[in-house]
Amino acid sequence: MLSFQGLFWGIRVKKTKKIKRNLEVLAFNGLMRFARTIPRGTGLKFFSMVGTTASRIFRKDRDRALANLALAFPETPPSMRSALANAMFKTLGKNFFEFLNLEGSSSERITGLIESIDGWQHVDEAMKPGKGLIVITGHIG
Repeated sequence: MLSFQGLFWGIRVKKTKKIKRNLEVLAFNGLMRFARTIPRGTGLKFFSMVGTTASRIFRKDRDRALANLALAFPETPPSMRSALANAMFKTLGKNFFEFLNLEGSSSERITGLIESIDGWQHVDEAMKPGKGLIVITGHIG
């Protein structure tokens, strides 16, 4: 049987979660507006520093990254694995900036950011009527 106190606690928890989610949405939207107003170079540098700061705040994640690097590269000196982990967190910060900048963007805006595409004629050829296309890309960054 649910007591009045238990019911009240359940309502309070739901309200707290709702407030937390609303604050997260506000913070995300604020970061997105910020990312879209600053120059790209400045944003990449700033969010790179955010990634570095995150590596110091989220120690469990940094320790997990170092443990995984030790498994993947057992012969690599710990100082090199630490440098790799640092670079990973910086890159995550930069990727977050890019995500914030592109979230909800039109395809025209995204296309406008592309400097060049080598080999697009192969895509055009594959897209001709009666032909399919599978694209495999590398993950860079």
